[in-house]
Amino acid sequence: MPFTSDTSTPFAPVALSPADTSNSSLKSLQHDSPLTAGAGAAISGLPATSGLPATASLTSQAITVFKPLPLELHQHQLPCIHPRAVIFDLDGTLLDTAPDIIGACNATLEHYGFAPLSMELGLSKVTAGMRTLLRLGIPTEQQAQLDIDGEMRSYFAQYYLDHICEHTKPFTGMLELLDDLNQAGIKLAVVTNKYEDMTHKLLKNFAFYKDLQMILGCDSITNSKPHPEPILKTMEALKVEPYDTLYVGDHQNDIMAANRAKARSAVALWGYGPRECGDPKDWHAHYLLPDIAALRLLTLGK
Repeated sequence: MPFTSDTSTPFAPVALSPADTSNSSLKSLQHDSPLTAGAGAAISGLPATSGLPATASLTSQAITVFKPLPLELHQHQLPCIHPRAVIFDLDGTLLDTAPDIIGACNATLEHYGFAPLSMELGLSKVTAGMRTLLRLGIPTEQQAQLDIDGEMRSYFAQYYLDHICEHTKPFTGMLELLDDLNQAGIKLAVVTNKYEDMTHKLLKNFAFYKDLQMILGCDSITNSKPHPEPILKTMEALKVEPYDTLYVGDHQNDIMAANRAKARSAVALWGYGPRECGDPKDWHAHYLLPDIAALRLLTLGK
């Protein structure tokens, strides 16, 4: 989620039928009246941000309770949640954009007489934005003498726009998944802290661009992630409820935004965020996804 406006334990499912009163945590919820959104949080082990539809009744449908399991088991025991919409973060989730972002940073540093960043160092902060990346390559004592936030940042942004898709590509398996999600009638959208014109220019290079029903950048809203506004605005445009929506991102800010919007949240462990934000198990996401195969299982069941 670079180029911004600069502004828990994995859960594995155990399906319980309402008729099954053997589980003590479920007994207290056996009734005919509808649950309000978020009432599932009363069940031990269910994420507090989990929302059930306001019309859901425990007497007419099963609910899913999540118990902590090791990640290697979690990968193979994900439920299929059949979302009506899947919203993706862009950088580090949908596309591997790091080579072009770090390349633009290095071109800028070299233009101003500094050594380029290693790919490893660049990846450690690629989600943090242009200013942070540039400062990584400039000695602290020289930073005050340079117009990092103005001239250098503008050079960086223009270079990136001119070379925006030279090495960027979807993560392995993502193209096929997007096509299958679209064929299944699941609405697709992108919410990113990138600027919107930059996002459109990048995504137009890929066939799935035509299947995206909404693309929302940081300059189309008042508050960027981790604020819930971009996800709330996208769900409203797609005409879907939070409990029917899955948001997939690789950064803690993605998960915070999704949880605050009451959508289901999933961490893309294949992305860049875990390098910067610590242990994803502490982000309180509904799902931790080791790979795109796990995302396929979660959304399509196959």
